[in-house]
Amino acid sequence: MTGAPCPVCGGQPYSLVRAVGAYRVLACGDCGLHYAEPMKGGDEAWYGGTADYEAALGSEAAATMRHVYADRLETEGEEAIWLGPNHLAFLARLPGRGGRLLDVGCGEGTFLVAANPHYAEARGIELDPRAAEHAERRLPGAVRRLRVEELDDEAGSYDVVTLFEVLEHLEDPLGALVACRLLLRAGGTLVVSVPHRLRPGADADPSDWPPNHLTRWTAGSLARALEASGFAIDRLHSAKRSRYGYWEAGWLLTSRFPRLLDRLGARGDVRRGRLVRRASGLLWIALWPFYAVTGKPTYGLYAEARPR
Repeated sequence: MTGAPCPVCGGQPYSLVRAVGAYRVLACGDCGLHYAEPMKGGDEAWYGGTADYEAALGSEAAATMRHVYADRLETEGEEAIWLGPNHLAFLARLPGRGGRLLDVGCGEGTFLVAANPHYAEARGIELDPRAAEHAERRLPGAVRRLRVEELDDEAGSYDVVTLFEVLEHLEDPLGALVACRLLLRAGGTLVVSVPHRLRPGADADPSDWPPNHLTRWTAGSLARALEASGFAIDRLHSAKRSRYGYWEAGWLLTSRFPRLLDRLGARGDVRRGRLVRRASGLLWIALWPFYAVTGKPTYGLYAEARPR
């Protein structure tokens, strides 16, 4: 098998996973990462909702991508930007509480708003202009349109740096992790979460392929990336038991069926929307035996690490 070396460990590809438009998705023979060739992500039009998604991924996938990037805020309002299960995992622990926090790829700022009371300062960076504008309205002065690599003048400034579902979009994931390490103070904490490529239904998810996701991760490949970029791993898990499984079930159901909130009269009603998601989370009771027996991940990987 010929192709570009793995962007995480430098290993050679051993198989072609899939061809997606102008891309090949390759599997690393050493760390197991799936990665795109070329490692070229979506542009501002892609994340701004104006790209030709049908030409890139096909008509069925285009509907999903248009919802994610084009009409989600307009059709779902505040209910489009609620906290995901990995945010909840973080908020249950609050590493580095009381210090300075930077959220890389902060989106519309929902997590920053939730984290802000627990930290001396909570800031974010976001490249999507619409999302950044929305976040700035919620936390004035806290959000900038920058890449993490552009913050080299803030070395050693943060107690916590977070990347929730960001790494899989980046053309240079290792470089981004190194930049995050340099931003942390001694003893600081990096928190990173990514979709697990072995989760049920992952291969059928159009958003999990390039140019949207350039990398697809397992626990082993994420561990290699963190170690290669100078981190010691404190925890890394994929099994969301108890309340995390519950929140993931509600999150996945309402994300997979975006019109569910409309049908249940929860559109634009924040309180009712939360109740719908909590009720949807009860699906976890039925799903838990399957995940407990098979050991399959429910959705994503969650890791906390510190600079070595």
